[in-house]
Amino acid sequence: MFLRLSFIFLFFGVNVFSQGFSTLGKTGGLQGMLKKSTTLPSQLTEPPILDAPVDTNEYIIGPGDLFSVIIDAQIEDEQQIMVNPEGSIVVPAVGHIYVAGLSLAKAKKAMLKKIEEKYSASPVTIALIQLRSFRVTVSGAVYFPGLVTVNALNRVSDAVLLAGGLKRPVEEVAEEGAIETQEMQHLEIPKRQTLAKDKLNEKFSAPSVPEQLYASKRNIFIRRRDGSSIHVDLERYELAGHADANPYLLDGDVITVPYEEEESGRVRIAGAVRSPNQFEYAPPDIIKNLLAMAHGFRTDADSSKIELVRFSDSLNVVRTVLSLEADKREKTLNTKLLPDDRLFVRAVPKYHRKRNVEIEGEVLYPGMYALAFKPVYLSQILKMAGGVTPEASLENAYIIRKSVGDYEDPEYDRLLSMQTQDMSSLERQYFKFKSRERIGQMIVDFKGLVDGDSTCDVVLQNEDKIIIPSRDLGVKVSGQVTNPGWIPFKKGASVRYYIKAAGGYSWNARRNKMRVIEKASGTWFKPSSWTRVGPGDTIFVPENPETNYWEVARDVVTALAQIASIYLVIDRAMDKSNQ
Repeated sequence: MFLRLSFIFLFFGVNVFSQGFSTLGKTGGLQGMLKKSTTLPSQLTEPPILDAPVDTNEYIIGPGDLFSVIIDAQIEDEQQIMVNPEGSIVVPAVGHIYVAGLSLAKAKKAMLKKIEEKYSASPVTIALIQLRSFRVTVSGAVYFPGLVTVNALNRVSDAVLLAGGLKRPVEEVAEEGAIETQEMQHLEIPKRQTLAKDKLNEKFSAPSVPEQLYASKRNIFIRRRDGSSIHVDLERYELAGHADANPYLLDGDVITVPYEEEESGRVRIAGAVRSPNQFEYAPPDIIKNLLAMAHGFRTDADSSKIELVRFSDSLNVVRTVLSLEADKREKTLNTKLLPDDRLFVRAVPKYHRKRNVEIEGEVLYPGMYALAFKPVYLSQILKMAGGVTPEASLENAYIIRKSVGDYEDPEYDRLLSMQTQDMSSLERQYFKFKSRERIGQMIVDFKGLVDGDSTCDVVLQNEDKIIIPSRDLGVKVSGQVTNPGWIPFKKGASVRYYIKAAGGYSWNARRNKMRVIEKASGTWFKPSSWTRVGPGDTIFVPENPETNYWEVARDVVTALAQIASIYLVIDRAMDKSNQ
C-alpha cells in the first residue's frame, strides 16, 4: 500500500514539474514566477465613470493602482500587479520598480525598461486596468469638512460634493431640505455622505456659521504634499468648461474653501455678451476668463474693442478702451483685472435691424414684407403683394400703425377708472368716442391710390399692418324696424331706401335718434332720410323709452304742490309787507 501511494505522488510530482518547466521555457520563465507572486484576483470592481480617457502624461501613479502585464502576447497568462503602499510594483525575477509620483507614461516606460532588461526577446504589454482610491481633506465653507474618499480621476468639485457641497445662506438650504446632488450618486466612494434636515438645523445653530455668506467658488485652493499650492476656480469650470480650473486630485491633497467676499472684490461684464453677469474676483483674473464665463460675444457685438472701467482711488474711475483688432487681440484678452473692474461690450448700432410690414385681406399675396431703411411707400408694398383683388373693398381699407397705437393717453386711462355718472358731459363724450376708436388706425384713400393718385400714397413704418377687407354685399339695418338684417348694397342708395327695404319703422322706433355707423372709421353720425350709405355700414334705429304714467302723474302732483307752497309763502310775505 505504501509503495502504491509513493508511486502516485511521484507520478503527479513529475507531471507538475514538467508542465512548469515547459511554461518557463516558453515565456522566459516570467509567467511561472508571476503565478507564484501575490497578485489580485482577475475579477475587477465596477469600472469608474470617466469624463475622458486617461491622459498618460497627466495621470499620476500611486499606491493601489492596478496594472495588467502580458508577456509574449499570451492573453491567457495575463497577470495583475498592484502598486504597493511603498509606491513600488514587484515583478518576480525583476524586482522592485518604484513608480509612485510618476505619470502613467513614465511609469510604463520604467516598467518596460526593467522587464525588457531581463526578457529582451519577448514583447511586453503593460496597461493600467483599475484606478486607486485614496483620501483627501476638504476644509472651510463646506457642510462636512474632513476626509473624503476619491479616486485618481476625481476632480476638486467631486471632493467638495462628497463633503456636503458649498455652503449657502440658511434660507436657500432650508427650502431644499437634505443635500444630496445627482452628481454625488455617480462618484466612486464607498458610502455617500448626505446632509439631512436635522444635521442642517444642528449646523446652522452653531454661532460660527455665517448666515448670509456664500462659499467661494472661484478662490478655492489645494495644498499638495510637496508644498505647492494650486488655485481652483469652479465657476469658470462650470460656465466656461475650462478643465484646468478644476484639477484632478492627488494623494494627500488638502482642499480649502473660503467664504466669498460679499461687498467688494467682484468683477462685472455687461453689454453685448451672451450672459452678462458679475463674478467673484479670482486672481489672476484676465479679460479672456470673464468673456468665457459670459459665453462670448453676441452676434451684434462690436468685437473690435472692449471698454474697461477701473477705480483709480476709492471714488474716481478711469475708462480705457482696449482694442481687439488682430494685432492687439491677444494682449487685450490677457489683460489682468483688478477687484471691482467692469467690462463693457458695446453693440453695433442698429445691427441687422429688422423692419417689416404685414398686409392681409384682398391682395394676391398677403403676408409679411421687409422694409428697407430708405422710405418705402404703400404703393410699393401693394405692388409687391400682387395688387388688390376684384373683391377688395377699398373704401373700407385702412392701416394700423403700432407706433401710434403704443402712444399712451393719460386722460383716457383716467376716465377708465371713473364711474360714468362722475364724468362731466364733455368727459363722457370724449370717453365714448375714444372707446370706439381702432387703436392706431390711419385713414388712407386706397381707392384714390389704386386709381393712380400719387398724393394718396403714404410712407410706411415698421410693424404697420395694412388691412384690405373684402367687399361687403350689404348694409346692416338693426333695431326698431320690421325686418332687421342685411340688405343688399345698392350704389347711391340712401337711408330711406334701406329702411323701406327692411319693412319700415316699427311702432316704437325713435326716429330722431337713428344713427349710421360707418364701417371704415367706426364713426356714428345722425343721418337724414336722403343720406347715402356705404357698403358694410350699419343703420341703427333705437326704441322709444317706456313711459310710466303713474310716475309721471306723481311727478306732476309733486311739482304742483311745490309751486303751491311757494305761492303761499310769497302771498303771506306780501300781506305782511302791506300791513
